[in-house]
Amino acid sequence: MTPDAVVVEPAADGRGSISVADRDTGVPRLGVSLAGLTLRQVERRLIFDTLERTRNNRTQAARLLGISIRTLRNKLAAYRGQGFLGPGSG
Repeated sequence: MTPDAVVVEPAADGRGSISVADRDTGVPRLGVSLAGLTLRQVERRLIFDTLERTRNNRTQAARLLGISIRTLRNKLAAYRGQGFLGPGSG
């Protein structure tokens, strides 16, 4: 199985959009506007979307994101501390 790729493409309005595309077919699976978002917000959204896609399988999500499971756990703990996740979530 080939891992998915994160693709940043110009949107119709000239702003950037990010999508997760299957590397074999290049078909976008998820698209969101990047306009007005900080890099931290984009990263958080990508992590949450990837976790949703993997049905909260952190090992698989970390692999798709290209980060270690420890990094993902640390980011989720930080999000929990900031109130983005409830206790015991993620």
